[in-house]
Amino acid sequence: MIFRSFAISTWLLVACIATNALAQDASYAHFDGFDASAPAESREVDVAAMFVDGDFAPATLCNFEYEPIPIPDMPELDPADGEIEAETIGDPDYGYLGYVPGGEFVHIDYWFGPAKWDSSFELGINGQTGNTESLSLRSGGKIKREGAATKTLVDIIYARTSNNGKRTQNNSLFNAKIEWPFVNKRWHVYAKNGMEYDEFKDFDLRLWISGGLGYEVVKTVDTDLTVELGSGFSREFGSPDDEYKPEGAMTVFIDHAFNKRHSVEGKYEYYPEWEDFGEYRSISDIGYKILLDEAANLSLKFGVINRFDSTPGVDKKKNDTNYSILIIWKL
Repeated sequence: MIFRSFAISTWLLVACIATNALAQDASYAHFDGFDASAPAESREVDVAAMFVDGDFAPATLCNFEYEPIPIPDMPELDPADGEIEAETIGDPDYGYLGYVPGGEFVHIDYWFGPAKWDSSFELGINGQTGNTESLSLRSGGKIKREGAATKTLVDIIYARTSNNGKRTQNNSLFNAKIEWPFVNKRWHVYAKNGMEYDEFKDFDLRLWISGGLGYEVVKTVDTDLTVELGSGFSREFGSPDDEYKPEGAMTVFIDHAFNKRHSVEGKYEYYPEWEDFGEYRSISDIGYKILLDEAANLSLKFGVINRFDSTPGVDKKKNDTNYSILIIWKL
């Protein structure tokens, strides 16, 4: 029995020694500094470590400390060497319309080219309380876009007055025009659309469309005088006479700056009926502007608008005149 135990212990010891030797050989074989010609003693297991005070200690069997496999230091990389060269890709082909940047396709300049914009908003209020109560409101706005091939002008005016809670004035004027300049931009072809609303007239809405030729009679730094001649038609919706009426169209524009802060602008529109030149309508608009604050683009305007109609209807006056004092904010 003792012999069998000794034999088993001997075989276990030999197996552990052989396994340890093979493990060290394998680790050295994967290490760049392994020298196969080195003496075997340098790679043998320290057997003496398995004996304590000269006696064999089974607890130390196969309990050896191995030196860790050395890991070579990684070479330092140059940041420039680690960059990935970007692949050069040509401009994408989006077809005939070309590339439309996100969000820009809704802007008018994308479709009609770059242009100079000039916009303003005006507002005036007048009120009274006491024996009588009245409130007057006048507001409006203008947009001007001047591009390489076209010039677009849009303006709207609204006036409303109430006296003791009862409306005594409620009207609006709208104009939209596009010009195509030619011959050094002194001449232009135009198309215009206008609308007029007045609660106290015989029609609900008056619409007119005209087109023709315009010429800048005077064009200087301070003065601009333009005359337009054309033809078109008008119609009064909600009127006893709601037929389309062919009519001529003549307009005179004037804009003059006295100095940096004072200027005057005016417009006169004349629309005679082709069938009877004695029947016509006209719109006169003149304003005097004073620049209040150049940094804030604020101006004061004194304005007068007169609307004339030779056939106003039963018990209606031919003239309607509106006076106003406005604050203009140029955008």
